[in-house]
Amino acid sequence: MSKVAPGDQLAIRAADWNVLLEVADAWRQNQVLRTAGSSGITKTAGVVVPVKNGTGSTVDRFHAMGLGDPLFTYADNAQTFKNQLAFDGETMSSSYLGKFCVAQETIANGKIGLCMVQGVTPAEITVSHADNNRVDVDTAGGSKLVSAFYGAAEILHKPAGTGTKWVLLRIGSWEAPPVKATASGDIAANGSGTVAIQINGSGSQSVTAYLNWLEGTTGVTSGDELLIQFFRDENKWVITGAEC
Repeated sequence: MSKVAPGDQLAIRAADWNVLLEVADAWRQNQVLRTAGSSGITKTAGVVVPVKNGTGSTVDRFHAMGLGDPLFTYADNAQTFKNQLAFDGETMSSSYLGKFCVAQETIANGKIGLCMVQGVTPAEITVSHADNNRVDVDTAGGSKLVSAFYGAAEILHKPAGTGTKWVLLRIGSWEAPPVKATASGDIAANGSGTVAIQINGSGSQSVTAYLNWLEGTTGVTSGDELLIQFFRDENKWVITGAEC
């Protein structure tokens, strides 16, 4: 696509024109969502953008997609890039840690629909552990977000137990705070082992942690108190501190 001046003949590819129409329709639908009251439609409580479903299957309302490249890049057309904010939606994988959206309507494969990228929304997720307080994409793939102690969304409400649950999320920026843990066994320098995350002084979820940062030649002994943190670039828990 390229700019045209008043009086110029408009020449646009059919595929580009169709995408623009879908994006415009999505924005019109966004106004309906924002003003819906007693219609039964959840009012938008955040930033909602058009996303094209490229997962290969229908994405149900309040399910997630990985947030891919913009539909219109600056190289394609600078003005459209600035004025039409829209993205490709992808199948979730470790590549999309911290980059996901939650559909606000059912979106058929290849179609454009509205998705939340920041704000408060219901979502159907997989709760891995009862103590988890955040969620992000399932690095193994799948159609549901997965709970963890890290991620780009905070759990505001979830029912008790684990498994598939309906929750309320606050989508925001990526966070992976350090957490306390205890070594469940010896861990050699530059090795890995199981550790138990500690919540309120009690053992919680067990995860695999790696002693691959400032490890020197000294390992960790079973029962040692640790600090661990999830590193997004490595997609793993790393031991960042240990008792002397």
